[in-house]
Amino acid sequence: MDGALFQACPLGPSYALLVGGLLGLRFWPIRMFFRHHHGRKPTILVASSFFLLGAALSATAEFIWTLILGRIALGIGVGFGNEVVPLFLSEIAPVQHRGAVNILFQLFVTIGILSANLVNYFTSSIHSWGWRLSLGLASIPACFLFKGSLVISETPASLIESNRETEELMGLKKIRGLENVDLEFEQIKNCL
Repeated sequence: MDGALFQACPLGPSYALLVGGLLGLRFWPIRMFFRHHHGRKPTILVASSFFLLGAALSATAEFIWTLILGRIALGIGVGFGNEVVPLFLSEIAPVQHRGAVNILFQLFVTIGILSANLVNYFTSSIHSWGWRLSLGLASIPACFLFKGSLVISETPASLIESNRETEELMGLKKIRGLENVDLEFEQIKNCL
């Protein structure tokens, strides 16, 4: 029965991932509102939660609608994550390293796509449950993102947007490892 679920509607789950991604990208006002009012850190937490939920639903699906819902959740998680993580990295990175940090993000996304395709290739030969393994392994990067979102600090720009300038100054000192960050603090305030 396991293989029959996946074979019954091979394009439906793929389209569901596309729809979920489009929903994640399409609802930019929701992402923007959430990111602006709650910060980058909680937005990454929400993205990774959707990612984990989608991986769990997809890997354990007994019905086609569960698989489709899982793929939609995966798409929303990826859509939210692909918007907020580069923003977070740009705001955390020192000015002279921002371009390199964002290029590394793109490199890791590309490596992730390659890894997913390799996993799909090798699990495709496992007869009735290989697709479950393939979809369930999406939880590995989701777990890393979730755990990371629990330990990261909020970005200085996000703290200023939330009118928490004292915390921002302390956070900027912590991130940079310096006591004298007044110039960068003023630059961030002026940019927002």
